[in-house]
Amino acid sequence: MIPDNNIYPYFEVNQVLSADHLNTLATRLDEQERLTRATLHGIGIVCGMEVSVTKSGGKARISISKGYGVTSEGYPVIIGDEGFKADRYRTLEVGDGYKPLLLDDVDGAGKLLELLDSSHEHYDEGIEINAAKAQEMAVVLYVELLETSLKTCTPGSCDDKGKKVTVSVRKLLVPTAYLDALHEEVADEINKADAKGDFFPNLATRLDLPDLRMPRFDIPASALTNAESIIAAYEKILIDPLEGSEKSLFKRIGEALDATRTAYAPLLDKPEFDFATELKNIESGFLNPARNRAAAFQYHYDFLNDLIDAYDEFRAKAFELTALCNPPSQLYPRHLELGELEPSSGDTPSAEAGILAFRHSFRPSPALGELKTKRAEVQSLYNRLRAMVASFDLPTYNNSKSLAENIRVTPSRAADAPLSLRAIPCYYDPNDPKTALPETWDFAKTAAGRSDLNCGSRIDGDDSINWSLDQCGFFRIEGHTGLDADKVLEALQKKIATHRLPFDVLVLKTETPPDDLDDDELQGYLTEFLKKHPGIEHTSGVMPGGTFVMVCNKAGSTSGSPYNPVLSRIGASEIVADFALPYRVAETLKPADISVGECQYAWIDSVRHLNNITMRDYRKQAIGKAPAAREAEASRLATNYVLRIRKYEIQGRNLLGSSSFIDVSIPLSDLKKYGHAAIVAKLNQTFPLGAVFDHTAGTGNVLIRSVRGQRFRIELEGVQGNRIRYAYTEAGMFRFQNDNWEQIDGAKTESGCRMIAEDYDEKVYRWIQKTFKPASLQSTVTRPTIQDIVKWEKMALKRARRYKSARKLPIYASLLSGLASAIRSIDPDAKIVLVGSWGNGSWLSRIESENIASFGSASQLKTFRTLNQKVTGRSSFSGIDLLIDSKYAITPDMIPVICGYPITIYKGKKDAQKGLEL
Repeated sequence: MIPDNNIYPYFEVNQVLSADHLNTLATRLDEQERLTRATLHGIGIVCGMEVSVTKSGGKARISISKGYGVTSEGYPVIIGDEGFKADRYRTLEVGDGYKPLLLDDVDGAGKLLELLDSSHEHYDEGIEINAAKAQEMAVVLYVELLETSLKTCTPGSCDDKGKKVTVSVRKLLVPTAYLDALHEEVADEINKADAKGDFFPNLATRLDLPDLRMPRFDIPASALTNAESIIAAYEKILIDPLEGSEKSLFKRIGEALDATRTAYAPLLDKPEFDFATELKNIESGFLNPARNRAAAFQYHYDFLNDLIDAYDEFRAKAFELTALCNPPSQLYPRHLELGELEPSSGDTPSAEAGILAFRHSFRPSPALGELKTKRAEVQSLYNRLRAMVASFDLPTYNNSKSLAENIRVTPSRAADAPLSLRAIPCYYDPNDPKTALPETWDFAKTAAGRSDLNCGSRIDGDDSINWSLDQCGFFRIEGHTGLDADKVLEALQKKIATHRLPFDVLVLKTETPPDDLDDDELQGYLTEFLKKHPGIEHTSGVMPGGTFVMVCNKAGSTSGSPYNPVLSRIGASEIVADFALPYRVAETLKPADISVGECQYAWIDSVRHLNNITMRDYRKQAIGKAPAAREAEASRLATNYVLRIRKYEIQGRNLLGSSSFIDVSIPLSDLKKYGHAAIVAKLNQTFPLGAVFDHTAGTGNVLIRSVRGQRFRIELEGVQGNRIRYAYTEAGMFRFQNDNWEQIDGAKTESGCRMIAEDYDEKVYRWIQKTFKPASLQSTVTRPTIQDIVKWEKMALKRARRYKSARKLPIYASLLSGLASAIRSIDPDAKIVLVGSWGNGSWLSRIESENIASFGSASQLKTFRTLNQKVTGRSSFSGIDLLIDSKYAITPDMIPVICGYPITIYKGKKDAQKGLEL
């Protein structure tokens, strides 16, 4: 809508006002109000105004529900709360010269009818509505602006001079043929004005776009016996005419994309692209590939599957986009079409009414909500479709890289996730500047300036395999087709071991197995494998916990095969196809229903304690005033860190046998060099059929992997030192103190450790030890020097002396006093001692200004933080450790104080440890 009234009067004192002044101002204000309504808010039916028809005995009653709408010139149209019901009509008399209702020489002209309800002044003169004739009519609301001349001046008064304008909303019945002609005339008028926009969306065309579905590669029903049968099965899906269409899948998709481009062209910038021709060229390469791409035929299936997903995403998003920027006023200046009449048996509005072109649905302004963003997203989704087709490029072996580098495992998302959240497959060239596929792959990333975060096997520098796999529901495996099966298998097995990937991999042969093989050996052949695993599917990768199955080619003559152009270019024992199972197969010695759980615990000795052990000068004999070590096993402890395993049970199975305990000795030289890695390696070596121990580097924590859902209990103690006994269980970590086992790390979550499983099976734990043991290569640990430890202790001691009482700590008023009050509300007689970092001066606050103030300068704080990491293994803020002497078993979850710090509570006598009393 373009404003016409760009001149308005400006009044001055004592000015004589004329009719022109007032009328110009009124016209200006009215136009501005309508302009705002139409361009800033939107046009069309905002809500309600649904049409329904009830017929009885050949007569009809037409109902319009309450609602609100705006015409393209910004006139409001309202049906009140009571709605509108009409059972009569009369011939419409257009009294205000409204042009759209005065078309001449048009089928239906002169047959415009006004609907009458019982309150209409001409109701008694009206004609009852004929239900049969109403079926070819549509309901239209028309804003009538009827001018009426007022009285002329009398000798006594001129108050009634001029005209009045009466605004009425007329309810009309209009032949659909008449509206068709009106639409054509309006479209011609707007085209002559060279206006651009999605003004006349053909909803029928957009709704009638074909629904595409990817045919399933039905492996068990395809009688797969060799590479030829695999190619034939794919040809049947991709190239042969589909049942009922006489068109290949390539052609059907090409035609659907071209139809989509035409239907949505008004929404798009530069929509020109010939999808059908481009896909026809790609289709021709399926059975006539280049020599170095012959084994990549399976990627055509994946490619079309991607296109269908991208097509569905575009259609869904584009159909939602109805916004209009500055809609032309000619569209429906003072009328609204509510929809065709479909006689029904009640007052329910017809689901079909307005589905074609006779209902003016609401067209919002781009200013509302995120419509501007949605417009950009629709364009991006279309650009992605073009880029996917234009950048299709079957991968080839890169001779500048090793075989392991050519084979890529890329973390991705499963097929139920949008295409944009998945990794970019290897059969697209992401580096082609003409297509710029990464820029259109994920609109959200691109909009945030993060398109470089897209993952894909051909994206230079992609290291997503090293990222967290928390949201990874799928692994794309690519670059292996056309390569030697044995080398590929070895490379993938190394990747699985190096990156601890949760899936299996195996290779099947496409040939007839010999007669003298046992059942296990037969499972290495495709035909026999399918008998036991009919659920095999091609997914271009594998889900976590599944098995990636590759099929290698059998060497032999193919001259008589219709697929000779492909087969003759594939060497013997090359990988020609891959499939997947959603479970691990029996050959891994892991039953299909077993999953591995992993829990993290604090190690029984702190990093600081281990540092002291590795750096001390152990004295087996007294020297001068220095006494000899007092441990009973001084000769062994002089060179070893010794753990005593008091109990080791899994599902009630005792792994200690008849022994009352087993000692595990770690040379101090290994402990000093490798840290916790040396400890867990020795534990795994001592108990090869037990849970797998690993560690989290730099934290002082250990990981325990076991069959998820099975109960385990491992009780151990250090032979050196205070000999406190600890227990690791699926429920958490415990310490034996005061004749009680006290939990010290909080209960583990049920999803992490607590489920019910089967009895202990040594084959399962042999598999866990083989699959999940830590990498054999141990990295050297950087140990602090004696000087580092001394300096750290001095800095901590100096700060401890500065904060002699808990009240002087920066967190006392804001936190500690509240914690103490909450604890004493449970037990008024509780004795509370602040121990740990906050008690000995080695604390780090969440608030950096408090840390700096405690040391006096940022440089001193930086020095302490560096030393703290070396000595204790901790770099983040300190937790709050409380020693509580109480008759009650007080736990952190009983303290209703919002803290922000992790709280650990120890039960014991007030003087059991040094600290600050609260």
